[in-house]
Amino acid sequence: MPNAYLKKQREIEQASLSIGMQVGIQKCFDLMCLCLHDPAVMGKDTFGAARIQKLFEALHQYERELGDAWSMEVESDVQQEHLDAMLREIFGESLVPFATRYPEVAKPNYNRPKKRWK
Repeated sequence: MPNAYLKKQREIEQASLSIGMQVGIQKCFDLMCLCLHDPAVMGKDTFGAARIQKLFEALHQYERELGDAWSMEVESDVQQEHLDAMLREIFGESLVPFATRYPEVAKPNYNRPKKRWK
């Protein structure tokens, strides 16, 4: 049985990380909304509430599909590669690879499976 203290510490760390990610995502989205509605940025093709809501829903869908790319879950590296493939359709070979964009996010080590992997 794992040490109860270490388990509790892990839960606290994970909760803190999740809160930080949620705040960071919301901050980025709020600032993006301002940019999308700013004629100095978008010209005449600014986004109103309806287009921003549609974008918000699409962002949530992509997060559900690709969110594990930023985790240490099994096959997160597959999600990272899938994300890069999708972005490469936009940016071509100038795309900076996931590992370079997110050096803090490690790929899982399959030599030593984690207990939570099923």
